[in-house]
Amino acid sequence: MKIDNKREIFEYEGQLFDHIAAMYWHSKGFEAYWQNARRELVEKALKQLRINCESVLDVGCAEGYFVAYARKLGYRAIGFDLARSKLRKGDNLGAVGDAQTLPLADRSMDIVMFNRVLEYVPDDQLALQEAARVGRRYLVITVPVGGLEQILQYSWGLKRRSYEPNSFQTILEQYGRVVQISGVGVLGFIPKFWRLFVWLKLYSLPGFQALDMSLARKKRLLPFVHELFVVVEIMTR
Repeated sequence: MKIDNKREIFEYEGQLFDHIAAMYWHSKGFEAYWQNARRELVEKALKQLRINCESVLDVGCAEGYFVAYARKLGYRAIGFDLARSKLRKGDNLGAVGDAQTLPLADRSMDIVMFNRVLEYVPDDQLALQEAARVGRRYLVITVPVGGLEQILQYSWGLKRRSYEPNSFQTILEQYGRVVQISGVGVLGFIPKFWRLFVWLKLYSLPGFQALDMSLARKKRLLPFVHELFVVVEIMTR
């Protein structure tokens, strides 16, 4: 089944499966590693930023895992998503909302997050502008790595783009100071070794995660990561 309308696509996806559960709880093998490594990076950032931040907006929150997590840390947290079918599975998350036209006042939220969401937004530059308008202190963003023109299409009609690390950092510097940029999944995404790496399940070796996450902080290795994790301190306007 293929659907062309973006909102209908996400509604249909929400009916097909639980997005959060599929990523973090039900994924297997190397996918389970890098999905949950990303989750841990976001959780760590929320813990660290709690020192001087009180509110969080999760744009494209799906079923609301990070909204619930932020609330447990003491944040005032809300989420927006295009799919009502996903929001209904969470607990008072927020409202249906479009990343390109956030229905919030300027500088009304300390942290604005895009966790594997920006790559699906038709006008990602407009979405970043909106996040920087609404945000007061930080942007927390994860995106997949690849050529800027690389497009993946799912069977039910959903498309996503990928990002080249240096170009993406340059884009983000329009909105503030990049205080952290690192990656997830380096060792398993070096092209010549990918199939062998997965076949041998090298990601299950003791100490793999510590080594992989250490390498993922090296800027010269960012083109080999599966996805980027970036924290931007929003510039004062």
